[in-house]
Amino acid sequence: MRAVRNKDGLILLLIVILGAALRLFRLDAQGLWYDELFSVAHSVRPLPELIRILAEDVAHPPLHNFVLRAWFLVAGYGSMQARLVSVIFGTLSIPLLFLLARRFAGPAAGLCAAFLLAVSQMGVYFSQEARGYALLQFLSLMAALVFLSFLQKPDLLRSFLFALLGLAMLYTHYYGASTLLALGLYWLIFRKECSPLVFPRLTAIAVALGIACIPWIFIIARAGKATKAYLFTPKPTWSPTLYSPIGAFNHFHGMKLESIEGLTSHAEVLLGLAVFASLIAAALWLVRGEALRGVLLGCLLSATPVVVALLVGVTGAIFNYRHYSFAIPGYFLAIAIGWRLVLRNSTIRFLWLAIASLLCVLALRPVYFKPTKPDYRQGFLPLAEHHRPGDCVAGQPRVWRNRIHYAWEVYYGDRAALRLVPFHQLPDVPSSCRRLWLIWDRTWWMNANPQTTAEAAEMEARLRAQFEVERVDEHEAIRLVLLRRVHSRSGTLETP
Repeated sequence: MRAVRNKDGLILLLIVILGAALRLFRLDAQGLWYDELFSVAHSVRPLPELIRILAEDVAHPPLHNFVLRAWFLVAGYGSMQARLVSVIFGTLSIPLLFLLARRFAGPAAGLCAAFLLAVSQMGVYFSQEARGYALLQFLSLMAALVFLSFLQKPDLLRSFLFALLGLAMLYTHYYGASTLLALGLYWLIFRKECSPLVFPRLTAIAVALGIACIPWIFIIARAGKATKAYLFTPKPTWSPTLYSPIGAFNHFHGMKLESIEGLTSHAEVLLGLAVFASLIAAALWLVRGEALRGVLLGCLLSATPVVVALLVGVTGAIFNYRHYSFAIPGYFLAIAIGWRLVLRNSTIRFLWLAIASLLCVLALRPVYFKPTKPDYRQGFLPLAEHHRPGDCVAGQPRVWRNRIHYAWEVYYGDRAALRLVPFHQLPDVPSSCRRLWLIWDRTWWMNANPQTTAEAAEMEARLRAQFEVERVDEHEAIRLVLLRRVHSRSGTLETP
């Protein structure tokens, strides 16, 4: 028995090393995109300012930013360091899922689940992003393990640990509440088999979590309404549809073989259903006892966040696969149990693992080599090389709601502070601005409205009365136009 355990431990260690290597590979090859830049740029601001910014933005509870802030003090500041935080939590999630799956169906199921998470397309992708999704994934798995222990023995220590993890999830991302809801539904299904102390303890935990969230709610309420409306402005191009749940689980399958941001083909959907979802369906039909509980828990942990995100998206808020990316371990939990108990023949199990491994390798190719994030690092390089004192910068006309300085701060902030002129104030440019840099963001979801394009072109034409074009730099991420002021009387160019 000891030899078996040692063998399982060695295999798990190799899986964890594989998962870490996949998450470290080309970690900083792609530049930080807007949400990452938001986290990285603000995490080093004075604490009161950071809290105020997060409260005004509404969408971001503070815990991940606090973790980044502390990490920067240890590891230094930069995009690589910021993404390492997610690598760490994404890697630590692998052995946690092993423990969760082993609890229901033994070590073989645990190793299968751990392997699937280690090579998962979404698992790797969000472990390479400087956002809180990998942290939320780690906390959700910890909460599930503690919760199961709590159901068996609802003492004060386990109650406190579960409440603490629940609070950490809520302060990491609001969708962390969906994990708590999934665990509550699990208890509701099996409540008759649990201690009668569970219900009053869960009630007390729910009340405690509500009270603990009041300070953040109070801070948000005091922050004003400047940016809150943005979250609930209808966005038809991002609105959820009946197809969204199918697309969601295809992200879980890792069947985005061309691009993780691209549309899902019918072939990819069918392939994911045949290889992965079919095992869950078979497990729900054939498995019984403790293993069935594990399958149900996995389904709840993966499906509840998707349903919650879909319902919230119907109100007009953004619906995006990022919002439920932390839920993939639950999906792999159900698949691993089905793999272990439905596929009885060891040869068939090995063949399934070989097919799944091949698909995962194919799915990782676009993660590494199909850029999905704008390269602002290279895009801003001409500005960094040619910026002079007296230069001003304007984003035309949206550019992260006039927050173009985030990319500059992260990549080139040690060179100079940008003097920003809001686009809506143009063509009135302060006389102290001797040159004006116009920045056009070419990210597919930014400044794509034809009316917006026309407004920017018109504004550029009006600026020609005061400025002459000195240089134009074209990049896949952004377009830079440098204008030099012209003397109003003589019409000659100002000299530097």
